[in-house]
Amino acid sequence: MKGLFKGFRARRENKRSLFRLGEISSLFATIERLAEKGLIHWDRRRRRLFIAESLAVLMLARGAEGWSAFLNNVYLWLVHADLANQWHSVVVKRQGRAVAEARKARPDLSAADVRRIRHEVEASLAETDVPLPTIKEFEFYVLTNASERSADNVLCGVYNPDTDALDLVLWDDVKRAVRSEAR
Repeated sequence: MKGLFKGFRARRENKRSLFRLGEISSLFATIERLAEKGLIHWDRRRRRLFIAESLAVLMLARGAEGWSAFLNNVYLWLVHADLANQWHSVVVKRQGRAVAEARKARPDLSAADVRRIRHEVEASLAETDVPLPTIKEFEFYVLTNASERSADNVLCGVYNPDTDALDLVLWDDVKRAVRSEAR
């Protein structure tokens, strides 16, 4: 009887985790669509997020917690994309090394042998082989015109996903502060 309840509990936990995974997948797909439509853009080198004003108005209408949750979800999507890129590069490097070593030992490898070697290398990789990205704060800018040539800032700020600290300021206030310091 005890084993029966244990099986039900395990299935229920599995169902919950699959549901949560589906929610996360749906969220990332939505953010991916926003990026494809040009409503958000991530400048990886400078760690800046550019957000179209129409999207920002919708998210700001949800309040400070809603805006912070939106920025956190976008950050998680970015971390996921970085991790996927790192994982892919590690897999390709290790597969290339393994195939090169196998070709040194046996130059007449068939295409099936190469596929088998690549598959074995990919299966042997552990999650710890790819380091997790560090959590860093990033700047974000809300732009009135989403075109790349002429975009006017409305809001800017800094968000730290680790501490959930959010600093938001109007762009006109930044310009005024810079002008007053220049005088």
